[in-house]
Amino acid sequence: MFYNIENINIEFDGQSESTKNRNWGHSGPIRPPDVMISKKYEGSDHKWEFGFSEVSYAPYSFEENHYLEDITRQAKFSKDDWNHGLKYIKSFDVPEAKDIWDEFNHITIHFYKTTMDIYVLDREMKPFHRMVLVKSIEIPLSNNSNFAIEQVCSLCESILFANSLIFENIRKIDSINQLMVNKSPVTPGTAEQENIILTTTSPDSNYIYI
Repeated sequence: MFYNIENINIEFDGQSESTKNRNWGHSGPIRPPDVMISKKYEGSDHKWEFGFSEVSYAPYSFEENHYLEDITRQAKFSKDDWNHGLKYIKSFDVPEAKDIWDEFNHITIHFYKTTMDIYVLDREMKPFHRMVLVKSIEIPLSNNSNFAIEQVCSLCESILFANSLIFENIRKIDSINQLMVNKSPVTPGTAEQENIILTTTSPDSNYIYI
């Protein structure tokens, strides 16, 4: 999934800075996602947390409340980072960077039972954020060799797809950083946080709106 991707941080149970900075301060909750992908640039103290993953129990076990809690956590982590990034960008007078960030889609990967779901958080329904299921794959655990081969092929295709999403996120973050690399902040970052509406979902639902 991270093939040929360099200069990123992969943290396991690491604290999310963007969630800690929820509501534009440092009074947000302390929340560690199971896995977090982020990037920082030299000369900047901002941490771009652009990918999250949660694991809901082991294979062949499923508890719906845990599933719903984890998928909602991923949506909140992504939305918190979008707001955190918006605040950082708004502290510079660079409208082009804001335009790129408006099109930025966070990626989340959710493991439950024998399934791997890949979501992106987009703004097609703005001002709300929409978490869209783009891939759902069965992890190969079958004793049937022919069926297992099909599952492995599907899994590899999905991993390459996730790799392309990560590349696209890094490309956009790189572009934003290039626009601001020689700029100095002009404001303390006073962007207003958008309202959040949380809904629940199920394994059969493809959308979450927040």
